[in-house]
This record gives sequence, structure tokens and C-alpha cells, in this order.
Amino acid sequence: MANVSACLRERVPVVVGTTGWYDSLQEVTHIATETGTPLLWSPNFSLGVNVLIELARYAARMMSTLEEFDAHIVETHHSKKKDAPSGTAIAIAKAASDALERPIPTTSVRTGSVPGTHELIFDGMFEQLSLIHQARDRRVFAEGALKAADWLVGRTGVFTMRDVLELPARS
Repeated sequence: MANVSACLRERVPVVVGTTGWYDSLQEVTHIATETGTPLLWSPNFSLGVNVLIELARYAARMMSTLEEFDAHIVETHHSKKKDAPSGTAIAIAKAASDALERPIPTTSVRTGSVPGTHELIFDGMFEQLSLIHQARDRRVFAEGALKAADWLVGRTGVFTMRDVLELPARS
């Protein structure tokens, strides 16, 4: 987070898509607020993934009373990806587990050249409900980051892709 903090202190707007630094989010938010420099962060800049995270929250809220369904996540990425589970899988799990009020196990698969597939599964004895996002090309992440950067111009504050996509407020 040294680079992000340094940019913010120099009043350089920041769009950050790395994960694993969220324990420093409060400190980074303070620097952005103190300097009046905009910061936009997201575990994933795919537009579809960000919608999936919201769908996960909504679906889990609806499934929360159906105790006969178990929830789990399966995420697949290319064999060179280092983190497991991915930051995106963690974000999906958090959104759903907050609504379900129970932890959601995650299975991570690293194989081939898969840019990223995330599946939230609600599994019952006689039926299964799945929400899936498949990135077919890594350009999807760049396009989302560019959309976020364009959106950030002229703003001050700390934002996420929820703001960029104007997703409804959490209930």
C-alpha cells in the first residue's frame, strides 16, 4: 500500500484493483480524505463480477430461510494465479455469507489459462441454483478499470465499483 499512499499524498487520483491490503483500508481512506484525492478500489473491475456480487447478496438473503440448501463457491483461474481463494471469491463469499449469517466454503481450482470463473452454488437435495460469471478475456478487467478511471475524474472521496455502476444501496 506504500504506492497507493504515496500517490494519494501527492494528490494523484488512484484506481486500485489489487487485493490483500484491505486491513489498511481505513488508513488509506484517511489519507484520501485528508488530501481530498479520489480513490476507487475494487477486488475486480469486471462489470459482470460486480453485478454478481450484488446478485449473491440478494440471492443469499432470499435463500437464508431455506436451511435445506447449502451454499458454496467454486472459483477457477489460470495455473499461474498465486492467491487462492481469489479476492473476488472472497468478496462474493462475504456478500453472501453476510446475508446467510453463516460461512460459505470456497473451492479454488488453478488450471490452464482460464481468466476467471466464479460460481456461487445453492445446493439442495433435489435441486441446485447457480450464479456464474465467466471472464472469457482479460480485457474485461482493463475495460472496467478504464470505465472506473473515467468515472473518477473530477470527484473527491473514496469509491468502489458499486458507485461507478450506480448499484442500489445495500439493505
